[in-house]
Amino acid sequence: MPPRLLSAVISRDELLARLDVGLTKKVSLVTAPTGFGKTTLVRMWIDSRDFPSAWVTLDDHDNDPTRFWTYVCSSLRTLDSALGKATPSMLMASQPPLFESLLTPLINDLSQLSEPYVLVLEDYHVITSTEINEAVSFLIQHLPGSLHLVLISR
Repeated sequence: MPPRLLSAVISRDELLARLDVGLTKKVSLVTAPTGFGKTTLVRMWIDSRDFPSAWVTLDDHDNDPTRFWTYVCSSLRTLDSALGKATPSMLMASQPPLFESLLTPLINDLSQLSEPYVLVLEDYHVITSTEINEAVSFLIQHLPGSLHLVLISR
């Protein structure tokens, strides 16, 4: 779930417009030091635009690939219950598959979407797992045009 947006927020129209331009690419990276309003900016952008979005707020415990991809798939399923149905069961196997095998069904599901969606991964800087970073890279390389990824990081 995205964080709540405070009522007394200053609109950053120039930055919101830059996020709009970023929709023409696969990924937008929002980065700044702690307390600069990254999360507020992205939340304001999503609230003021007309596209569905999914949000995952990450923490240090999410460096486990099974937990990370479970959260991502659960978040995407709030947009469309058909998304990523195969991925959680693959994660529960006694020997989890390589990330290419894990993500290919999810990418295929995403390519069936008829309208654009946004997936936000907040606090991505806490992810230090090489396996997760390589899998996210694979996802970005194969990301269909129907999904835009926003990474919020320090």
